Amino acid sequence: MSFNRFLSLLLLSASVAVIVIAFVLHPDPRGTGTHEQLGLPPCGFLRDHGVPCIACGMTTAFTAIAHGDLGLAVRANPFGCLLFFVALAAPFHFAHSLIKDYDPLRIFQTRRSRIILPIGGIMLLVNWGIMVLIAKSRSAS
Repeated sequence: MSFNRFLSLLLLSASVAVIVIAFVLHPDPRGTGTHEQLGLPPCGFLRDHGVPCIACGMTTAFTAIAHGDLGLAVRANPFGCLLFFVALAAPFHFAHSLIKDYDPLRIFQTRRSRIILPIGGIMLLVNWGIMVLIAKSRSAS
């Protein structure tokens, strides 16, 4: 088996697992904590600083969308909603790479990705900033 096929199979398996987990878990109505159903601890950043970490609410957003609760998903983590739809497309990309024996990460070497990835990073940071401001405003009132 070529390295490209091995990597494609690995990433295909991981992306399908993420989607399956989103459908199996039950979204936590608090907007965070859904990952605790996997045996993971509560967010230490949130506990220690009183504001969400950059990934807080991602699992809840994925799970809420998978269960059809878009409102909870957006409240939990708006950027997580966008990532869920990327995650839905990922298995198709990795399956295609597996079949064709392409490098599954070649998508990151395109001109388009040189624009999309930095924009996505900026969106993630803005999303986090907004989540922190919302958390602070809630704790102040």
